[in-house]
Amino acid sequence: MDISERKRAELSKKEYIKGLEEMIFMTSHKVRQPVAHILGISILLNDSVNSQEDLNKMVGYMKESALSLDAFTKELTSFIKNLEVNAKR
Repeated sequence: MDISERKRAELSKKEYIKGLEEMIFMTSHKVRQPVAHILGISILLNDSVNSQEDLNKMVGYMKESALSLDAFTKELTSFIKNLEVNAKR
């Protein structure tokens, strides 16, 4: 392996590590928030549903959080695929 190949391999490794770090950051922020919302809403559902309107609001909030998680999992899947493609270059 000559020097230029070694430098390319090193650069590729650094980019891959940077991508993994970004993925960890994304996961900790974009997953944690909707999960916290769902947990909070479930506590409210247990303790304080007073009307059908309250229930409908809480279900709506849970749906928003679930949709947020769904969108993030799609984003994360795409990010990982791109990371893998770039790592093979």
